[in-house]
Amino acid sequence: MGVQYRRKFLQQFLSGSAALSVYPWLCPFADEITDLTFEGDTEDRYWKKVRKQYTPSKKFINLNNAGVNPQAKIVQDAVSYYENLSNEAPSYYMWRIIDRQKDMVKEALANLVGVKGEDIALVRNASEALETVIFGLPLKRGDEVVLSKHAYPHIKFAWQQRAERDGIKLKWVSLDLPSSDQRYLINQFDEQINNQTKIVCVTHITNWNGQVLPVKQIAEVAKAKGAEVMVDAAHTVGQRPLDIKSLKIDYLGSSLHKWLGAPFGTGLLYVHPTKRGKLYPLMAGPNPKAKHMKKFEHSGTKNVALERAILPALVFHNSIGTERKMQRLQFLKTYIVDRIKDMPGITIQSPTGIEFGSAILLVHIKGEKNFDLVQKLERNWNIHCTLSENEMLSGIRISPNIYTLLSELDTFVEAMKSLTKI
Repeated sequence: MGVQYRRKFLQQFLSGSAALSVYPWLCPFADEITDLTFEGDTEDRYWKKVRKQYTPSKKFINLNNAGVNPQAKIVQDAVSYYENLSNEAPSYYMWRIIDRQKDMVKEALANLVGVKGEDIALVRNASEALETVIFGLPLKRGDEVVLSKHAYPHIKFAWQQRAERDGIKLKWVSLDLPSSDQRYLINQFDEQINNQTKIVCVTHITNWNGQVLPVKQIAEVAKAKGAEVMVDAAHTVGQRPLDIKSLKIDYLGSSLHKWLGAPFGTGLLYVHPTKRGKLYPLMAGPNPKAKHMKKFEHSGTKNVALERAILPALVFHNSIGTERKMQRLQFLKTYIVDRIKDMPGITIQSPTGIEFGSAILLVHIKGEKNFDLVQKLERNWNIHCTLSENEMLSGIRISPNIYTLLSELDTFVEAMKSLTKI
């Protein structure tokens, strides 16, 4: 999304009387948010301006942004505004006023991911979106599903439950990661797909080490063999450009409270128009075979304040731009890698380039237990991170964000120096 487009988006949104009447709390932020579109700042000055839009902890350095992103102040204020309004008369404001704005939110969100508002449903997270697909598909005994051993745990659990319940067969793709070999990554999936394969599940960016998989090329292979494709894009939206239509996939789910910085407990589900009729919703509505996306949004009473506050998260994100954000995240990761890669006992278990790498960095220190490392970093250096372990990868996971200061990364580097000397 170019600078001129972002400016136009903001000008239209912030200057529209209808928008300001619906989002009155935007007024105090209008100048600051618009200022983030300006060119000409030094990188350091620009990202310090971005930092001021957040409320980071003064107690510790947060390097686990992959778990869940903090929200910018504009989003926090939006949630508070809608929560307070709802509590004045819940059944009136929640259902008659606030819920009517959903289509505006969906249109803006859909524009970011390359589809139309009618093509997506608002859900709570990527797990809910993808489990809607997993449990809603009309699969029968003997049908095969191809998925990677590096898939997110909840997705693996859901497929294993479906296999136990319905007798479908799971075929696991083993990937030696990190990898920057596109042909290798494609072939590993290709080898598991045959004429019994009904659906291929691909994680765009793995939560374990931030590996980016070539989704479009894997989808082409799967489609050529007659299989459908489901994409876990939990870490994609807000971190990297995404054009769902160009991928030619059938299903996609993402969490919006990760790299988009939307309210906690927000996500999206995309289902190709030709697949909606056969897919049963996770929670029943009046017509389970309807061909519209709204049937996937029946979940009883929900927190509409969170859904409405997705829009200011989009305003904030678009004021910076996906490309600029991705480049900054890559810079921060590279900043760390360049300073620790030659330390004794250090193994970098994430791709370092931008094509196959993301904002997530997995670091292993020989002879150290990951849990102990996480505890030491928090206790001795006030650094919050997490461990990441599966049967193939093991290390501590570091994930800075656009508000992260270089001085904070320097603290992590100094901690690594100390730890590798022990």
